[in-house]
Amino acid sequence: MIDVNLQTDLANKEERDKIRDAKDKVEDVVETVKNVVDSNNVGGIKENYVDNRFTTKGTNAIEDNEELNKLQKELKTLGQEGGITEEEAKMIVLATVKEMYEANGFSDIPDIKFEDGISGETTGARGTETGTIYIDLKKLASDMNNPDAGTVTLVGLIAHETSHSEKYGETTGNLLIEEGFADSKENLAENRFEEDKEVLTPEERAKALADLKEKYAKEKADSDSVTANSKDEVIEGKTFLEKTKGYAKIVLKSTGDFLDGFTDGFTLDLGNKLFG
Repeated sequence: MIDVNLQTDLANKEERDKIRDAKDKVEDVVETVKNVVDSNNVGGIKENYVDNRFTTKGTNAIEDNEELNKLQKELKTLGQEGGITEEEAKMIVLATVKEMYEANGFSDIPDIKFEDGISGETTGARGTETGTIYIDLKKLASDMNNPDAGTVTLVGLIAHETSHSEKYGETTGNLLIEEGFADSKENLAENRFEEDKEVLTPEERAKALADLKEKYAKEKADSDSVTANSKDEVIEGKTFLEKTKGYAKIVLKSTGDFLDGFTDGFTLDLGNKLFG
């Protein structure tokens, strides 16, 4: 027997999803114009729009996944008494990456390598040779507990790193400008994401984490097999970003091929034009 009420609910959800997607597309167009015109982002309309759509659809996917949404705040408990373990934190990250990419039509995800002390003192980075996304779990948890640290949510970090070196190894040639591009996608994710206010009970958390372990076993095995590449210069490894309200100061950390004419320790003030 057909459940008429269920069919009606499904039909209504489909219509609501269409309306939401149409609204999001309009907002992403507006954001794209802002990126290109106001913020002088690297790339053009197409590049910014594609990344804005990836960010929006990926963020919506995590927001709509009730269980995974609630697990996002659990990352803050890493290293705390009664908090999640490092292995559990890895599963939350891998599940989030997978869901964000699947929402955008990808069947696979970039290599994810977890390591402490990423070059450049950053929470995450992307390899210029392989496209590997490097994540420092301890710093991520610390940042998420500190509103002024910069990395507020995992979805923002993933959107940021995805925007780097999309063609695996092909950067813009100006990493400072590319950082502004990635920052704009992170900000978009932060603004869009609505964290579920409910907190999982210990029993619910244990079940949710067990579900992730089973569902994303392949992604975990793939991540465990990723090794460091000696030629894989991480993008954020060449810069240290000190952010203050409405202002950005970039202290160059290296010399050579980073930017011609600049030397170690030289300070470049870019301001709002680049970072919005």
